Amino acid sequence: MTCDLSCYDSVLNRYDTPLSYHDWRYDILKQLQMKSERDDDKLTAERLRIEELEALAASRQKKVTEKAQLHSTDVKNKDQEVMNLKKQLTEFVVERKGWLEEIDRKQAELVAEQIALEKLRQHDRLLTTKNVMLVVIEPYVLQHILTCKDCLVLMENVNHKKKLMELIIIKVHMKKL
Repeated sequence: MTCDLSCYDSVLNRYDTPLSYHDWRYDILKQLQMKSERDDDKLTAERLRIEELEALAASRQKKVTEKAQLHSTDVKNKDQEVMNLKKQLTEFVVERKGWLEEIDRKQAELVAEQIALEKLRQHDRLLTTKNVMLVVIEPYVLQHILTCKDCLVLMENVNHKKKLMELIIIKVHMKKL
């Protein structure tokens, strides 16, 4: 499954300044949607062409039958014409088969693009959820940091007082000696 990445390049080259992730993602999603719509239009046109070819084949088959009845006296010419028309019919059938294969290929590409688009949408939802979570927990994290900072200041004060007491005790012992 390959995805045409030319739409990504066109988005990146379209702007002089770097895009934000959301602008870039929006452009990619928009281009994928437009490509999908163009592919749908092509598939519809190809189906119409197949129907036209089938109608033409049926029409020619009808002509073959009518001509065969009108020219029953000239069997040789009739057989040659029937062979030619059968050859054309075979060519139309082969062409129709090619168009059907092309439609199948286009449908597979469309499904692949829809899957890629859905993956992008899911990734966007995940990132949006993570952003919301970060916005929600940010005040708590900041409060925790401030609390930890206050604890460190208190611990430094306690350690400073301990050292002062130790120095005082040492000085007192020194004076006694």
